[in-house]
Amino acid sequence: MKSNRRPDRDARPAGDLGGRRILLGVTGGIAAYKAVEVARLFMQAGAKVQVVMTAAATNFVAPLTFETVTGRSVYVEMFPERGKESPWHTELSSWAEVVVVAPATADHIGRIACGLGDDLLTTTLLAYERRKVVCPSMNPRMWANPAVQENLNTLRKRGYRIIPPEIGDMARPGEEQGMGRLAEPETIYGEVHHLLSAPQDLRGVKVLVTGGRTEESWDPVRVLTNRASGRMGFALAEEARERGADVSLISGPSEVIPPSGVRLTRITTARQMAEAVKREFGYCNILLMSAAVSDYTFDHTAKNKIKKGDPDPEINLIPTEDILKGISQNKGNRVIVGFALETENVLDNALRKIARRSILTSSLPTIHLQKAAVFR
Repeated sequence: MKSNRRPDRDARPAGDLGGRRILLGVTGGIAAYKAVEVARLFMQAGAKVQVVMTAAATNFVAPLTFETVTGRSVYVEMFPERGKESPWHTELSSWAEVVVVAPATADHIGRIACGLGDDLLTTTLLAYERRKVVCPSMNPRMWANPAVQENLNTLRKRGYRIIPPEIGDMARPGEEQGMGRLAEPETIYGEVHHLLSAPQDLRGVKVLVTGGRTEESWDPVRVLTNRASGRMGFALAEEARERGADVSLISGPSEVIPPSGVRLTRITTARQMAEAVKREFGYCNILLMSAAVSDYTFDHTAKNKIKKGDPDPEINLIPTEDILKGISQNKGNRVIVGFALETENVLDNALRKIARRSILTSSLPTIHLQKAAVFR
């Protein structure tokens, strides 16, 4: 028999996620069966789980399955038949602490990115202003479609957390392996658990993060650079934001989508990085220097492209400013963390770098230094 309980705010039961309110959106893909296990894991941890299914999703899993697992009515229709209950989308959006869409089909990802509200799930998301998690699931060719990737980038920029699909077998027999398989329920649970459990211990703290690489121009075409992706700096900025910090991110060139909710300053050269860090340093409490800043630049940049066959050009490199060493002289009571990429003698080289820059005191436990040395 269907429960008539509506989303509530009663006391939290004991459990790892005791009483946390999770709205699970299930869209119409074969991976919908995995969402049952996702709901079960949340329930096991003590969370309250409210399921909203699309009409297409009910063709893959019966609503009764989710009702049995969660003990709550499953809502499908925005305008149900007379006598059947369904909450307003505003009720659902004000109740949930996080909305998780798993699986999220290419169709629904596109609808969400376009701001459509043509069913109960998309309408609820339009009214929802807190944490939103999307777990894509689709055929590898659909996943690789530029339109799908553009829609996902749009969601990232709007603050959605994307739990990417995995490489593996597809549902249909004989179908090729590829990227598109829904992340495993344990992975989804872990990500959402982290999102809900992140302490707000940095609320009111100003954090400055550097990320990405720098590029030094030899001529209008060629640059001296490195292979840094920017992922670590962006992840640090996102983590600090989730823990309540006021975050500024200074980034060199990177193809990674930056986290939402942070102030982003784009730079290109080591000199521009130094200027930006000095400008922001006076306002921060914590500085995380994870950018891969070039140690050298050209003493001269050619105005025009240097052609092949021209007389052998001389390449003269000069050191760039040591940003970390300079600002460490005015450290005060700030926390400053530097990162080092080494190809050998990782710990010894990191310790020498710390000593040269006076970033940390020698009394800091070695294990912390070791983590800092290899984190990059």
